[in-house]
Amino acid sequence: RNSLIQITRTDITDKMDSFMKGLVLLCLISLSAAIIQEGIINCGTDSDWKATGADTKRLNERASASSVVFRKSYQKAPKVILSVIQLDSEQ
Repeated sequence: RNSLIQITRTDITDKMDSFMKGLVLLCLISLSAAIIQEGIINCGTDSDWKATGADTKRLNERASASSVVFRKSYQKAPKVILSVIQLDSEQ
């Protein structure tokens, strides 16, 4: 009984290894065709953020809009991923 379980685990592990290798290859092909550009958007101070007025119960709900100009022109709209790496907040 223990050896049957061991064989099943090995079979699942082999399938997962094959799947992961295929997934990594697919990601590498996708990344090699992608153009990656990075930059920093300065969000400014509190006074730069305008009140949204969307929720009257939340008086501090604010929004900031920033324009981003890409160095290279695109034929169609690119996908943009925004990461927040630091957020300082005073309560």
